[in-house]
Amino acid sequence: MNKSGKIAVGILLTALIVWGVVMAFKSSEEVRESEDFPDGTIWMCVDCDDGFVKSLEDLGAFYQEKPGAPIPCPKCDGTRTSRGKKCPHTECGKFYISALRTREQGKYICPRCKKELPSLHAH
Repeated sequence: MNKSGKIAVGILLTALIVWGVVMAFKSSEEVRESEDFPDGTIWMCVDCDDGFVKSLEDLGAFYQEKPGAPIPCPKCDGTRTSRGKKCPHTECGKFYISALRTREQGKYICPRCKKELPSLHAH
């Protein structure tokens, strides 16, 4: 192989290595994002009091098409929606916007089932 052929092979190998590193980083970034929201993002509609989940893919597509627009409720098409939470208690599992705080103990409870919430779900 002549000198210019060796240079071309070197450039090609370097490009492949760089591409591999970029793809590995991109892939690990996507995994972290989906680990944070494995079931999607949780939303509540103020108009009909219904909770719903939007996947990160659907959310991204919506904001690409309508930057800054409120997320519409799939049940009533209302746009008074807010990020919400889902009660971690399996017998409840309902959606809410914010937890209730008890006066006497200062603990947070689900506004739907009135059971105490773990600290990650409280605020």
